[in-house]
Amino acid sequence: MKIKILLIMTLILVKCENLPTSASNEESGTTSSTASTGTTGTSGTGSTGSAGTTSSSTVDKITSLAASSGHGYVKLTWVNPSSNFSGVTILRKTGSYSTSNTDGTQVYMAAGTNYVDNGLTNGTTYYYSAYAYNSLNYYAEAVQVSKSPAAFSLASSASDNGFNHTATIPAEFKDSFGAQCTGSNNFPKITWQNAPSGTVEFVLIVEDATSGNWVHLNLFGINSTRTEIPRVTGSGNQPNLSAYGSVGENSWAGTAFGNTHTSGYAGPCPPNGTGVHNYYFKIYAMNSHVTSMNKVNRSTFDTNYAAGIIASAEIYGTSSF
Repeated sequence: MKIKILLIMTLILVKCENLPTSASNEESGTTSSTASTGTTGTSGTGSTGSAGTTSSSTVDKITSLAASSGHGYVKLTWVNPSSNFSGVTILRKTGSYSTSNTDGTQVYMAAGTNYVDNGLTNGTTYYYSAYAYNSLNYYAEAVQVSKSPAAFSLASSASDNGFNHTATIPAEFKDSFGAQCTGSNNFPKITWQNAPSGTVEFVLIVEDATSGNWVHLNLFGINSTRTEIPRVTGSGNQPNLSAYGSVGENSWAGTAFGNTHTSGYAGPCPPNGTGVHNYYFKIYAMNSHVTSMNKVNRSTFDTNYAAGIIASAEIYGTSSF
């Protein structure tokens, strides 16, 4: 009996020694190793991503933002960042600047360095906010500037070789033709500013509005970069204006007085007894070129070339005998 019990106990001990121990190994070895590897990998990837995100989200602002204006437009220029840059968003508001890159009317979104905002109201102040952004759509702080478009205008001054608007035109700018015209027929200095965007040339018409728009000068093809015509001395009765544009026919062409007045400038010389005459100098900003100007007064020019006129400005002086 004792022998049988000993044999059974021996068999039980042998079986217990042969039980597998892999379950314990999987729990403490393989799972721990996988978790460690995963954690290390995740931690490494996350750290790199975090550093990249931080770098990419630091977007430099544009610099040297400046605004200029003309008739109905504001032109913006700037310098873009040299790196980590994809483009610039520009927002426009009236009354105040934008407070974020979604606050206002978006007028520009590209990678250029200038923009012309057309169709604006002269005299209204416009507030612009420019936000640089990168490929991840992170935005820099705004750079801001304001500007008011100014109307296209023409001017002359008696203190600067010209005449004062609405005042009597000095004798030196009156005609020298005939017995009653005792002027010097010099051309007065005129200046203009705030030409519209898109101007390709200017046209200048001088006429006597009191005498049925009698034309004293047609000058076309004036360079779009020009902003003045200086005082030009009458030479051989006619001041030479060909350096400033193409000279067209005036109202003396085809008349008995056309021998010296067919083209070019002929200053004021109203007929005796007709009272005060108003002489208008009107300049047109054109978006297309004018090929000829023969006997075209201000009224017919407005009609014939209406499609090409962007803006116009005028002044006038008076004369009488």
